Amino acid sequence: MSFTGDIYDHLSGESTLTDLVGARIYPTFNTSATETRPQIVYTTISQERHPHLTGTDPIVRSVVQFDADAATGRSAEAVADALRRVLDRSGPATWGTTAVRDVYIDQRRNDFEPPADADGYPTFRVSMDFVIWHVESAPIYA
Repeated sequence: MSFTGDIYDHLSGESTLTDLVGARIYPTFNTSATETRPQIVYTTISQERHPHLTGTDPIVRSVVQFDADAATGRSAEAVADALRRVLDRSGPATWGTTAVRDVYIDQRRNDFEPPADADGYPTFRVSMDFVIWHVESAPIYA
């Protein structure tokens, strides 16, 4: 499995999150035709690798943005708080096939999106950037 898929497996196995969002945990964007909230959407923002003279270090520093979207500010805050409690300082651990060394929150932001049309509903969002140090297989050099 991939790093992105392993994040999904880790989050979807945490009842403190699924009690709030059900199965609405999406990598990159919500692909459903109808938007049901609250939901969590996550995106890998960057991955930093450190090469050295004998190859590439298998430890990767990934920054992943997690968005807690909800119909009310209170609901978005509840999902964000549960997500923070699940992720912040949760390493070392194994998420699926990913060996996680450390996880910590780097930034947190609140946002609000007005309805797209007169019949729509606003979206309250809490975005958090987490730094996730994890191991990936290093390339083999001949």
